[in-house]
Amino acid sequence: MTRSNPKNPVRFVDLLIFLLQTQGETLKRLAAFFGEEEFIEILESQETSPVKAAHADPASKFEPDLEWFQEIEGMPGSPYLELEDAVRELGLPAPLEFHLWAYGFYRSLIESGVELKSVILPSVSNEDGTIDPLDVLIAESIKQAKAWITGLPIPSTVYLQAESAALTPWVRFRARVLSRAGRKVLSAI
Repeated sequence: MTRSNPKNPVRFVDLLIFLLQTQGETLKRLAAFFGEEEFIEILESQETSPVKAAHADPASKFEPDLEWFQEIEGMPGSPYLELEDAVRELGLPAPLEFHLWAYGFYRSLIESGVELKSVILPSVSNEDGTIDPLDVLIAESIKQAKAWITGLPIPSTVYLQAESAALTPWVRFRARVLSRAGRKVLSAI
């Protein structure tokens, strides 16, 4: 496997911060849509929902390839503190902050074995060809967000409006991450 040198690399912790900020915005929008108390009840009933059982947790099925990352020695600061600061700046009520930290896709990434002090490589070549790990991670993040909203026990009478509210921040997610990488966004999601 060959790796190209990152020209304008995205740090893994930056991707996680954008992910948490976007999911935090999603939680805020849904809390405004349903009312905070009702939305917290929806979140808490999610684990026992038949909809949740019907849609197996996709986060458990995704593990990033460790070859997509390169650890950078001597990176200043603490990535854990950066994550905590980003979440604190969202100003979420404690129950929503709990659900943000418990977000399945974030948990799968943070527990994947990728060092927080890594950068995402711009391309990785193997016997199957060349891939762009950042593009794969962005696409998977959006796929996971869609699966998460589908797994919520939302009444069918308001599902489409709730889905629209929940997915709107994810439209900006892709643009923010690509912008951080110094790329121009040429197409919609």
